[in-house]
Amino acid sequence: MDKIESEIRNLIKYHSKLSSQKLQNQYIVTGRFGFKTKIFDDEIVDAYKIEIRLDDKFRQQLPVVREIAGRIKRNIDNHINKDGTCCLGVPHQIKAKVGANFTLLEFFDQVVTGYFAQYSYKEKHGKWPFGEASHYQVGLLEYYMESFGLQSFESVERFLEKLSKLKNKPKGYQRCNCGCNKLIKNCPNQKLIKKAYIHGHDYVSELKEIKAYLEKQYVSNKN
Repeated sequence: MDKIESEIRNLIKYHSKLSSQKLQNQYIVTGRFGFKTKIFDDEIVDAYKIEIRLDDKFRQQLPVVREIAGRIKRNIDNHINKDGTCCLGVPHQIKAKVGANFTLLEFFDQVVTGYFAQYSYKEKHGKWPFGEASHYQVGLLEYYMESFGLQSFESVERFLEKLSKLKNKPKGYQRCNCGCNKLIKNCPNQKLIKKAYIHGHDYVSELKEIKAYLEKQYVSNKN
């Protein structure tokens, strides 16, 4: 646990009004943090009271963040999940942004602060600055479609099936197993798989979530 405690100490060093406590194998960081940033030409200066829960696997299972002063009304239009946690974005998208070996401070400054800055912008202007993606499973499906040029929800399911079976990033000079008899670096399908693969990401859970959603939609459409 020493490594995560070091990460938390470094976070608090730069955001001194935060404090932490350990609860069994989980760490809870709470307090007020302020920031100053720009969205378009609009300077955003604001502060929020938050709670972050995480453990030593925070790079795989991203920290959970809540706004705890009651400022943000708990509904999906404010990107607040049903359990009161902030919807910071699609986990794969977040990891692709900050890198697989991100520090807790990088996650906080790039992702957590980014969410609250955008909410401050929404309070001021009545809309999110960069538009809104769909929520829950549809948002996850649309993210993979838009990011990797997939044409349907079913193609996302097949894509995640391939990713879920990998233990390491495919190497370009390995022979592809899709039947094309090409090297991976010359196979369009496998090049996408290689591009999408992030070590330690939980593709299995995403696949289960997508399968359940598509099966539910199939039953609903059939009836």
